[in-house]
Amino acid sequence: MPPAKKQQTTRSPGFDPRQSVEVLTVAWMLSVATTLICEIIAVGVGLYIKQFDPGTAGFLVLCNFLWFAALVIGTLSLVLMAATIRLRSTRPPPGVLAVAALAGVVPWIVVIYQSLP
Repeated sequence: MPPAKKQQTTRSPGFDPRQSVEVLTVAWMLSVATTLICEIIAVGVGLYIKQFDPGTAGFLVLCNFLWFAALVIGTLSLVLMAATIRLRSTRPPPGVLAVAALAGVVPWIVVIYQSLP
């Protein structure tokens, strides 16, 4: 009797949990970077309005829109940060976590401060 042929196990090129965690980490870092960029530009536009042209409505709308964008994306980055910490086998460095948490919380503080009378 001829020897039995070994069946080759083929992997489907679909789901890989390690790769999905890396995609989640990249999405988290991109959201943190986008939040920081929105915050920095909003602060710059706000300083420009106060220093040079306090009556410009267009720049004020831009500043408020950037803070709103930072608020939405920052909230998303906090959710992604929690998911990334939970799913990764190694935790991100504490400095990265601190900057990411601060970037996600700052827009909430600014919006609450601006809404006070």
